[in-house]
Amino acid sequence: MWTMDVEFKVIWLICLLSLPFEGSAHGNITVIREKVKELNEHGNIETNIFIYNKSEVQIQEYINNGTPTILVNRQKTNFTLIYNYNKSLLAIVLLSEQNKTELLLILNELLMRLRHLKVLLILPATLSDEQSQLELFRWCWQSGYTQVMSLMAHENVLTLTSYSPFPAVHLVAVERTADYFRSNLPHDFQGQILRTPLAYDPPSVFRYTDRYGRQQMSGMMYKLFLHFVQIHNATIEEVILPPPYPGTLVYENIFEAMRAGKIDISVHVYFTDVAKWHVSETPFLFPHYFRVPYARPLASRDYIVRPFRPEVWRLLFSYLLLAAMLFTFATVIAVKIKRLRRIAQCQRRGEIRIKQKKSLSSLNGQTSKVRLCFLQLRRTLLRYLFTLIDITMELFALLQQSSNCYGYQYHNHFCLTLMYACHNMLAFILINYYNKLIVSFLTTGVFEAQLNSVEDILASPYAIQLTRTDTPYFIDDPRLLRKVKIVDRNELWQQHISLNNSVILLSSMLYYNFFAAQQDYLRAKRVRIFLQEVIWDVSCGMFMPLESPYVELLKETLLWSFNTGLISKAYHESKSEGFTAGMLQFMREENVWGSSLKMDFFCWAWPARAG
Repeated sequence: MWTMDVEFKVIWLICLLSLPFEGSAHGNITVIREKVKELNEHGNIETNIFIYNKSEVQIQEYINNGTPTILVNRQKTNFTLIYNYNKSLLAIVLLSEQNKTELLLILNELLMRLRHLKVLLILPATLSDEQSQLELFRWCWQSGYTQVMSLMAHENVLTLTSYSPFPAVHLVAVERTADYFRSNLPHDFQGQILRTPLAYDPPSVFRYTDRYGRQQMSGMMYKLFLHFVQIHNATIEEVILPPPYPGTLVYENIFEAMRAGKIDISVHVYFTDVAKWHVSETPFLFPHYFRVPYARPLASRDYIVRPFRPEVWRLLFSYLLLAAMLFTFATVIAVKIKRLRRIAQCQRRGEIRIKQKKSLSSLNGQTSKVRLCFLQLRRTLLRYLFTLIDITMELFALLQQSSNCYGYQYHNHFCLTLMYACHNMLAFILINYYNKLIVSFLTTGVFEAQLNSVEDILASPYAIQLTRTDTPYFIDDPRLLRKVKIVDRNELWQQHISLNNSVILLSSMLYYNFFAAQQDYLRAKRVRIFLQEVIWDVSCGMFMPLESPYVELLKETLLWSFNTGLISKAYHESKSEGFTAGMLQFMREENVWGSSLKMDFFCWAWPARAG
């Protein structure tokens, strides 16, 4: 494929020179060259393209040296000219009547996506009659050339003619060259029929019965197309496709009808496919995301159990262990203090010196200093353990019997009293913690974990549902492909409309906002859009055959719709009419635990808080 990319500002002007070159006078060539120069000046043309038969034409005689020129002879085929909104290029096709068809096919290949640009046909005497020109202009209209002018040179006299397609193709005289550059496809189609299918494809197109029992059409794309039809005084004709039309949209049937020339414009948006169709400009950019199930509420029994999570129990036992250690050390310190008091009494009696001598003599004779340290550490640990067990058992006994039985054990009774007081404080903290959690859970709900990454999607039990039309655009990830399930489009739309939260779908924000409006009043949502990962980001639009003559006018209408907010108005109206049609319905909560701030919650929360 030979491709040419022109980056400057352009007005396209394609000139097809069909002359009997073998017998034409040199004066006619001079007049044509001067006319091309005039066209370059009036249209601010910056480049000329000549398409010609090398064996028949001396191309140097037609070239204007003041304008850059590109030469394309008929031996070069299968090429396409690409441009970026360029409108100052003049293409000149030099052909005789014998090779007219061949060079016109080359012209079609060159302007595969530029049929709406200006074309100049220079005719020989053999094609100067009205019938031949009408036939040529009909071919131009059927091929999508909407702005065409013919030029006939005879004895140094030039005649300019154009055509109008409505209500039927007829000739229109062009008196001045400047008028040609201001000409455009007539905005009054005079009732021209525009054929399109209207299959069920919300929110683009759908039908419903209004309160008066009349069938109505709605949908964002349908309203935009209807606006285009109304401002151009055209008529919509619905194209009936094979079943399951109109209940289900099958793109393959639309493609087949478009190849057969039965469809002018499809209001069902489709991904840009430059090799097959011409998609409306400006296109709609639809990034597609995963539509995943919202985190489901846990069972109601978990509202009682959930506050005591493993972390809470670990915290509780850690607190008890710390409290027991503190009270054990308090007991040891109390015993030490009591022993020190006894030692002080013994010193006053003169007994302490004798006891110290006995203990030192026994230790010096039995152990070393290192062993003495280990024995002392073991004795301390055993004493701590026995004291902990003793206090714990006394605590349990205290809970069953009166504390008067232990009134004579002053230090134990003191430690038990402190431990009991601390445990009461712990119980108070835990009860308040539990009450606040239960009130919070009753108000906001307890949910499972959200799907927040592709890894979560892979680990989930949900299948990813796609249609065969969408699978070529899905990301090439073997892990995700293993979760893909192919379904028909009707089943897919049922999943969208019902907000099925047992599957994972692909959706753009436009489609998601349309269907997800049903869950606006739910506290526990059913589905959510997963914006962290863009699956594909492509341009879509109303697609037409490559030879469609309505490309430029539809582009202007869509641009006007974007700039004036008509597209936003059409979207909100289609969503409102979706509820009117009964297709969309505001959903109710499935259980009382997911309700939004109902008084039932506070009937549960207040007793829990009061406890």
